Amino acid sequence: MPFALWKRNAVREFIRQRFNVKMSLQTVSDYLKLWGFTPKKAIRRAYEHNEKRVREWVKYKAAMEVSEEACSQ
Repeated sequence: MPFALWKRNAVREFIRQRFNVKMSLQTVSDYLKLWGFTPKKAIRRAYEHNEKRVREWVKYKAAMEVSEEACSQ
């Protein structure tokens, strides 16, 4: 399947294409749950955000761009 995540719609479409069987989203959900697949939530890592390091990186990136521009001339 050309999907990064196996969402219900993607699974339903895969089943339809592969086996020519149409299922409701609820049926797909029931099967996924029965097979041990559960919805996952994205993990947020904003608590690790470090303002000082971000500022340093932005300055570094800007300096690199200026340096690359100067070297190309």
